[in-house]
Amino acid sequence: MCWYRFLQKAVLIDERLSVVGSYNLDIRSTYLDTELMLVIDSKKLNQQIRSTEADYMEKSREILANGQETDGAKYQEKVYDDKHIDMAGSCELSSS
Repeated sequence: MCWYRFLQKAVLIDERLSVVGSYNLDIRSTYLDTELMLVIDSKKLNQQIRSTEADYMEKSREILANGQETDGAKYQEKVYDDKHIDMAGSCELSSS
């Protein structure tokens, strides 16, 4: 079980439209699950989401297709008990 989880689904369109919710772009979300998305026309909300996302990107680690890793400016690893947890919210069992 992860101590830190973050899941966000947001699509930002131009500077005003924000689409947020739980909907996945697949047939299951469309016809079987009870998923939804809200479209909000608000320049202020759009800017807040952009700012938050920029901060998350700085706290994240990027892994390229060739396996090379780069850390964001604010990326830090944290260790809690027997789990390795990074600020991006992924979890894996540590070998130590």
